[in-house]
Amino acid sequence: EPAKLRELKQRIENAIETKETSTSIVEAVSAEDIGKLPDTSIADSIARLPGLTAQRDRGRASEINIRGLAGDFAATTLNGREQVSLGNNRGVEFDQYPSELMSQVVVYKTADASLVGQGLSGTVDLQTLRPLDFSERKIAVNARGDMSKLGDEKSYGNRFSLSYIDQFADNTVGIALGYARLNNPNQGHQFEAWGYNNGQLGGGKLYDFENDNTRDGFMAAIEYKPTDTYSTIFDFYYSRFDKDEVKRGMEFSTGNVTNQVRDADGTVVSYDFTGFDPVMRNDFNGAEDTLSSFGWLQEFKVGDAWSINLDLSASRAERQERILETYAGFPAGITDSGAARLNNDGFFEFDFGFDYGDPDNFVLTDAGGWGQDGYVKDFEVRDNLMSARLDFERTFESGMISSIQFGANVTDREKSRASNENFLCLVACRDGATLAIPDSLLTGSGFDFAGLSSLLGYDARAALGSVYALRGNTNGDIANKNWSIDETVTTLFFQANIDADLGSVPVRGNIGVQAVQTDQSSDGFATYEGNPVGDPISGGATYTDFLPSL
Repeated sequence: EPAKLRELKQRIENAIETKETSTSIVEAVSAEDIGKLPDTSIADSIARLPGLTAQRDRGRASEINIRGLAGDFAATTLNGREQVSLGNNRGVEFDQYPSELMSQVVVYKTADASLVGQGLSGTVDLQTLRPLDFSERKIAVNARGDMSKLGDEKSYGNRFSLSYIDQFADNTVGIALGYARLNNPNQGHQFEAWGYNNGQLGGGKLYDFENDNTRDGFMAAIEYKPTDTYSTIFDFYYSRFDKDEVKRGMEFSTGNVTNQVRDADGTVVSYDFTGFDPVMRNDFNGAEDTLSSFGWLQEFKVGDAWSINLDLSASRAERQERILETYAGFPAGITDSGAARLNNDGFFEFDFGFDYGDPDNFVLTDAGGWGQDGYVKDFEVRDNLMSARLDFERTFESGMISSIQFGANVTDREKSRASNENFLCLVACRDGATLAIPDSLLTGSGFDFAGLSSLLGYDARAALGSVYALRGNTNGDIANKNWSIDETVTTLFFQANIDADLGSVPVRGNIGVQAVQTDQSSDGFATYEGNPVGDPISGGATYTDFLPSL
């Protein structure tokens, strides 16, 4: 269609112009208009660029790898400002950023002295729009629906976004507002095998999982440009992402195996078994993520050649995460028998003697003999970052050097992680207690995977609040998950930008240097034998690096 072809052409031309005018090696993706990047998250858009791939979590593009290096090696900025992260390191989860609220993404594949907070593999700069870049009012509304199907199970989701840009006071004041909502449920089946010995399966896991992902993103910008020599813009970004996963299944060893049939390679492709005693699992994994970012940029023009920028910003993030496991199994003295066959898809299908969706066949108990009737982990991550940057730039009308840039940036960051873990006990853990599954907890048991038509389902979250007692887990490994870091980074930089001709060949590039001083301190716990809780400990380091780039 002509309109769509024009949009695609404009999008490509915008990206090409960004690559052409940059003095570094960059990749870029641009929207030809507001709200026009089509993907679920900005990670999907970035992953289309050469040398970049997306790592997916339950189907969501979350992490970006540059040149094959993990996301921990990349840095992410929003409008040139370093962003906080919700994991255990500096890697940003890109599904936190709706594509509808981004106007452009520039990926730096080479070092650039004017770029603060760079990554080792590259740096991803997400950019929101500036309202005075538009000459008239703009409004964009998007609404989309989606459906995912697994067997006969269907789940429906939707996306909605609204963007508004306007200008006032003879185009000296501009505002931009954007809102994007995502509701994306999906489901899947999972088979894992373990313990192969002489071609024989030692055990496995069968799971059904249902995910519900809801994200709300909001962007706002106010720009004021009273003269050609001064402009200022305040921008704000906020997102909340709630992720819930309900997971049910079983973990098992194969029991006593008979009647093995092997293929030509010696792999067992079918067998019968007795003494089968699985651990039935009903789990819940959930996280509530919030992220906000503020920025205030002031730009001054001094004469025809000088410009000065002052940029103040803050970025904050918080994650509340829960990982919950509950167990059920056969009553004491009961085992099952059946048969297994390797199918053409590469996993086993089973024919059991019992109905694994019938709650009367199971009781809540420590079915695996693990010394616990269940387990719950609660994590909290907080990351706060504030920065101030002062830039100077001097342009030249002729000569090989088109401009020089120099300035300073100060960043103060505090990040912490807290872990609270507990055993779930029906009475007292390690006592072999059992409890019939209350009818009020039961949920659907449909499965239709790996030969099973049904599999036990009950509400693990409701069970946590009604049938289990908590017993704290004091362990050195858990104490080591509790830490906080305070980091102050001061960066001085100088860069000369090159724009010249080598004969008939145009040459662009840059040469520069950064001096980076890092002052870092951290608090945690030192654990040792006899003291699993640990003693508080603090440490830190201060160092300076000089980083040239060409």
